[in-house]
Amino acid sequence: MATIKVFSSQTNELKTITTSATTWGELNDALTNGNYSSAQSVTKYNLVDTACKVRETALAFDNGQEGRRALLPVGQGDGFDFTMFVIPQKIKSGNTYITNEQIMATLQQINSRMSEIEKTFKEFMGELEHEVADCVEHKEVSSREQAEIAELARMAQSFA
Repeated sequence: MATIKVFSSQTNELKTITTSATTWGELNDALTNGNYSSAQSVTKYNLVDTACKVRETALAFDNGQEGRRALLPVGQGDGFDFTMFVIPQKIKSGNTYITNEQIMATLQQINSRMSEIEKTFKEFMGELEHEVADCVEHKEVSSREQAEIAELARMAQSFA
């Protein structure tokens, strides 16, 4: 019996399985049909258009006659014969989880919030401008403070 750790990027799960398979073809059939033992639930793996890589090597088994007859690796002394990674042969680009309608709705929400934020900022800058003007009337202001006040007034005007 072989004890194998199987990680699938499709299900994002790591399972420890036990099987009597000795060749890649037998293991492929066992994984596809769910004919193996596991302390976790048994999953039928969809191995169509996937590459199965063993250890840290880039070795990918194929389902041709040569690949199906290939012998499986034997134990490493750590209680497992090997770890196998099941990954898609081709990675799909793009996002299949969010629709264009959802993206547009989110953008509209952002735009509406930006309008509220801009309005609040303009109100704040208007109040600040009035407070600064009141302070200037009651106090002598240095040239540096006058420059800062002028800069704040320009900022307020750019949002008006």
